[in-house]
Amino acid sequence: MGDRQFADHCERAAFNALPVMFTDDLWAHQYLVVPNQPYTYPLNKPNPFWNTGDQSILYGISPNYPCCTVNMPQGLPKFLANSFVQAGNNGLGHALLSPARVTTTLPSGTNVTLNCNTTYPFGNILHYTFTASAPFTLNLRVPSWATSYEILASSNSESSPNIYDDTSLFPDPHTGMLSLSLLQSGTVEYKLHTTIRTEDRGNDTISVYYGALLYALDVGYSDSIISNSISTHRIDKIPFQQSIPKQAHDHIITNTKPWNIAIDPDTLAYHTNNTSNVGKLPNPIWAYEAPPSYITAQGCEIEWGVEKGLPARPPLKGNRECIGDVREVVLRPYGSLKVHMAVLPTVRLRGEE
Repeated sequence: MGDRQFADHCERAAFNALPVMFTDDLWAHQYLVVPNQPYTYPLNKPNPFWNTGDQSILYGISPNYPCCTVNMPQGLPKFLANSFVQAGNNGLGHALLSPARVTTTLPSGTNVTLNCNTTYPFGNILHYTFTASAPFTLNLRVPSWATSYEILASSNSESSPNIYDDTSLFPDPHTGMLSLSLLQSGTVEYKLHTTIRTEDRGNDTISVYYGALLYALDVGYSDSIISNSISTHRIDKIPFQQSIPKQAHDHIITNTKPWNIAIDPDTLAYHTNNTSNVGKLPNPIWAYEAPPSYITAQGCEIEWGVEKGLPARPPLKGNRECIGDVREVVLRPYGSLKVHMAVLPTVRLRGEE
């Protein structure tokens, strides 16, 4: 079933790097995304990228190169199509976690229909219902970020459920898969536990994660629509220009809050409005302020310059001084912030609020 780290990387890409690069109506995308990107507009020369043009970070129907216009819609369908895997002769594995449904015949001949109802990655509880023509094994991946887990498995033919946790059921050390022996119909509730974690980046900076999601500084959001990059830059190649859909715009998106923020990692706190972990999420979920979870921290503005049109490397740790009041700042899921700061310098602010 493979190495667990590749599934972790796949989810990180699907739930962070992919959605941040398209607008919530799916009509516009970027050619390049920058982790610290507090605005997106055509860059003046010289820009930071040696092999792309001035439209590299613009959201549009076809910015810079046209290939992403047709490639971008493939990501999530391929993620979903590959989320279930065969596990031996009579096993089914949920390797890439998300809401999903599968009907399949295992090599043993067992017919299985499995439905996963969840708000993952915005909630970390997955509810499964299943029917099968014979008993089978269900394999569930434990992501590497999970600190513990609980499983409640109920069969329609048994009077009491089977309860497992990280002290009674252990994942395979290579695949990260837990194996559950199930009868022909029933339910499984799979609950993952985690905490805020940070990953070190260069120059005493960090990125902030909770579960499968990267959280970035909310710098506000202002969207201005401009003419589309098809008609402006490829008019000689588009004989059907008059039929271009009206939704095909380019977007200049700018911040409405300061972006030159350093945070105290000791003050990070997770919040969520997603209490049920099932049911419907806002649609589109990757719109600004749509996800139900966010993280707060204490932070302050620091002196931080611009280089070639984008934020420069943050100042060294010894040169970070607050130039404004200490205040609460908000981090939101990266995929919902088309303008953002995701690699954040750190300062110690305890006792300075």
